[in-house]
Amino acid sequence: MHDQPPVVKTNMFKTINPFTRHPWLHAGRGYWSHMLFAVKISARIGLSCLIFLVHAIFPFIPIPKVLNIDKLSQFLENMNQSVKKNK
Repeated sequence: MHDQPPVVKTNMFKTINPFTRHPWLHAGRGYWSHMLFAVKISARIGLSCLIFLVHAIFPFIPIPKVLNIDKLSQFLENMNQSVKKNK
């Protein structure tokens, strides 16, 4: 974990930028890197949810292996491991 988050200096006061505080303190990343990481996860989960919803309505449409629960779990575990390595 990093010691100090990036600070925006204004006049006499130091203000912590809310857009960079969490990525810096908790993930050890900058804003854009954190955003890309979060977008990758949300896109993968969103696509899996959509496929499962279609499958629920039309059970004859199979779920592609790359989007099944096992692969989604594996993807999330790999993303989690990458966070642990960056700390």
